[in-house]
Amino acid sequence: MKRISYLLLSTVLFFGFSGALSANSFFVNQEESAYNLQHEANLKFRKEFGLEQRMASAKTMTSVMLISPKYGVYLTPQEERELDIRLEKQERIVPNLKRYIEEKYEDKLGMMYIDQSDGGSINIGIDSEEMLSNYDQENVKELFGEVGEINFFEAEASEKELDDLHMKIASDIDILSEEGIKVHYIDTNLKKQIVEVGLENLDEEIERKFKDYYSDRIELKISAPSQPDNRAATYTNLQAGIRINTCTLGFNARSGAANPSYYAITAAHCGSLGTTFMQGSNNIGTVIKRVFSNGVDAMAIGQNTNLTYTRNLYTTVSNGGFFSTRQPLSQTIVGQAVFMSGQASNTVTSGTIVSLNRTVTYPSDGAISNLIAASYSRTGGDSGAPVYNSNMLMGVHSGHVGNDALYSQIERVINQLNGTCSNCFIPILQ
Repeated sequence: MKRISYLLLSTVLFFGFSGALSANSFFVNQEESAYNLQHEANLKFRKEFGLEQRMASAKTMTSVMLISPKYGVYLTPQEERELDIRLEKQERIVPNLKRYIEEKYEDKLGMMYIDQSDGGSINIGIDSEEMLSNYDQENVKELFGEVGEINFFEAEASEKELDDLHMKIASDIDILSEEGIKVHYIDTNLKKQIVEVGLENLDEEIERKFKDYYSDRIELKISAPSQPDNRAATYTNLQAGIRINTCTLGFNARSGAANPSYYAITAAHCGSLGTTFMQGSNNIGTVIKRVFSNGVDAMAIGQNTNLTYTRNLYTTVSNGGFFSTRQPLSQTIVGQAVFMSGQASNTVTSGTIVSLNRTVTYPSDGAISNLIAASYSRTGGDSGAPVYNSNMLMGVHSGHVGNDALYSQIERVINQLNGTCSNCFIPILQ
């Protein structure tokens, strides 16, 4: 009998300790996984913004750096200050620089982009037959040099020419599909001066067809399909960045009437016309306007008169930021810094704009062109989240293709939601 009791006790102890060890291993693995993701994000950010790579070591991250609530990665206080100064100058000066080149040199401007990995250098592509004189180049640098290094180069193709090629391919997506060529995405890549096309399959015959049909200024790649991406307490004051159904609230809007109506804006693929949306335990209304075309994946939900619709933003904390302005489409430039605050990621992620015209095909809604592609990280459930820089609202997060996030530019969102009504949907910015 004693022997049986001893065996039973041994068995219980063995399985008890095994369970404890297994649980401990689970939490250790979870912590390691979270750390690895953070470390990977930190390395990616530092490379993209031209920061010293050796500072991203595990020892340095925990000893002299803190997670930046603004940038969502480990930075030293000096690095954060220097990035703040760099991005403030870009936001203030680059739109005026672009306008100056366009007005003074008319059709000579081929393209312009910012290279954050090169310390935020401004790169201006001029028509190869219309290159500015050294005097004109030096004059531009003297007028706008506060922003940092300004480089001129000969553009072999203009942004417009690349976009025209892009849209020609986009208009043929269904025809290409009938020929067995499945297009996952199309991207106007200004840095490479090419149109990049992501395909399900690629062989010599497909390469030949693209060259015959279109141009040799195309780069073909095999890619994964594009995917749309799907905080959770109940709020009576609605703010951007909080969870609504399985998606994220992008920003709040109102009508221009004397007795205005109020709306929450998110991504269109998150629901259909008439879909009811919950924020925590509050019913915030149903979808009354939905647009999925021409660079816009957005819809309006409204309204619950018992709630307050604010301009505030959930960053790493509730009401951690706010919007006071929105970005004009003409001031959206490759290389600009962007930030996203999504309920699924549950933090602020950051990156740069990599393309002003990305065409993708979503399984649920089909093809959509003119999305902005950026390098910030995201996860399922971030759909609809605000994309911004400081207090400037830049767009609404849509989804991703490969490593790039996709968003709808704010001016396009407002214009297409409004349609023929000029002031039905006005972002709340004060």
